[in-house]
Amino acid sequence: MAQWPLATPDSSRMVKVLAKSYEVFMIFLPLHLALLHMKSAYDLWGESIDNISDFITSTIILSFCCFATVFFILSSRKLEELVAFMDMHFRLRSARGLTYISIDESYSKAKRYAYFWVFACVFGTVLWALYPLLVHERVLPLRCWYPFDDKQPIIYEILYALQFFAQVQIGLVYANGSAVYFVLIILICGQYDILFCSLKNVISTADYLDGTKTHELRILQEKLTNTEDEINQYYCSSEKLEKLELAQVPRKNFQHIDCNATLKIAMKECVKHHHAILNVCLAMENFFNPYCLIKSLQITFQLCFLLFISVNQSTTSILRNINLIQYVSLTSMELLIFTYFGEVLRIQSLRIGESLMRSSWVERSVAMKKDALIILQNASRPVTLTSGKFYPMDIQRFKSVITSAFSFFTLLQNMQAKNNI
Repeated sequence: MAQWPLATPDSSRMVKVLAKSYEVFMIFLPLHLALLHMKSAYDLWGESIDNISDFITSTIILSFCCFATVFFILSSRKLEELVAFMDMHFRLRSARGLTYISIDESYSKAKRYAYFWVFACVFGTVLWALYPLLVHERVLPLRCWYPFDDKQPIIYEILYALQFFAQVQIGLVYANGSAVYFVLIILICGQYDILFCSLKNVISTADYLDGTKTHELRILQEKLTNTEDEINQYYCSSEKLEKLELAQVPRKNFQHIDCNATLKIAMKECVKHHHAILNVCLAMENFFNPYCLIKSLQITFQLCFLLFISVNQSTTSILRNINLIQYVSLTSMELLIFTYFGEVLRIQSLRIGESLMRSSWVERSVAMKKDALIILQNASRPVTLTSGKFYPMDIQRFKSVITSAFSFFTLLQNMQAKNNI
């Protein structure tokens, strides 16, 4: 779907031409089908809503697919820069201390969720594309107006191939668009977990850097082994005991640094990490807020018409009913993905203050208190991903979109009932 730049400035002329050709083809697939469905809906305008609801639904899906493809083509460099910034500033593990956590679990979780979601979306759309073959009918997956007979030999095969690839693209666009969104959030939440652990262990990190208190740290570790992990302390990570015997720092590296200075070093690293996370969140908000605005509108109307078709359809085909159930389920799940993970990120951003309360930083130097206050001040403002800078993408937004969709659905039902009188 051309989410990632296919050609670099250093690529050959041939590669750049092929990349542009591919991008044009990816835009052409949903665009020409959206226009054909608009023409089909226009020809039936004024008749029963039931007759044109299929064409309107397909127009909404294909139009958003076209928008998303163009959006990611135009914004692919920004996405590349965002990922490069994350690679440069994200930490692989928390600071050394009594315990530590790593990025491995958040990475595995993001990868697992992405694979499942992409498979579910592509399977649902491809099943729709295979519908004519499964029922042994010489029809196109997307039935719309064509200026010629679409059942002619060779013509039918060409059109079927175009529609099949368009269905695959729809699945990839919907899957990858939301997958990039929740994968980035899971990785950011993993970084918040790492920062949480680093702040909680900031005193032991300073003692570790001091190099003379390894014995005391081991005694404290032995006391921790008999305690159970706190439930929901981390979003997607589990805490492990630091292997102090394998990670000792020679005292000579810090022979001119006192305890307060090592504490300040440990605290400043936490401040830098927090600042990097906030920069990534800001870049993600600037990247996704227009996409989330159009996505919210698209899901509202798409869910409304899918429900209307499901209730008023006259066909008894089992495969078609399965396809409709899949589309309704995937549409609802996609909305939940955008709102739920936005809520998770907001909650994670507010929990940084809790981690500081788990360490005895109040008893330490004034310099550390200043750094701690910087973190507390930044953590007091929640990270919020928005829909076009208008609405926050949280669970409340999920409720409002579902309510709006059912309101439009009720309106269509009433209009249909009046037409039948």
